[in-house]
Amino acid sequence: MTADGATKAEVADLFDRYVTYLDERQYQDWLDLFTEDARYEMLLSEDYVKDTNMLAIGEGKRELAGRIEVGQGVERDPRTHLLTAVILEKSTTGTRGAANFALLRHGAVACSGRYHMDLVRRDGALRIERCVCVINDAVIRGTIYLPV
Repeated sequence: MTADGATKAEVADLFDRYVTYLDERQYQDWLDLFTEDARYEMLLSEDYVKDTNMLAIGEGKRELAGRIEVGQGVERDPRTHLLTAVILEKSTTGTRGAANFALLRHGAVACSGRYHMDLVRRDGALRIERCVCVINDAVIRGTIYLPV
């Protein structure tokens, strides 16, 4: 348990809902997992390790809603996320969770990596204040329409 009372089961549930909402195209439910001032970032593993500012995506919640609105019309193929190794850690702002992921499209791995999320308690529930999606590939292939 962390200083704000978060348990590993609660963090794992949040990660499970995060990927399920994306896979089931329940984008409003997915957005509701974030705080109003949340930040979503995606970058390559090499840039994460080097702590550069080379983000593929760096958006707030409002921009994510716009990305989803456009992306739904472009990316229509089914997506399946696989999630492993969910952990929680203490952080200065509340709770930090992390998990490995793989995103499958057409039965093949489209990308894989690790989520790092800063979580805070709002209205009695854990919410995502910052999500950093670290991609393990050397390059990001194609345009990213929908969040990973």
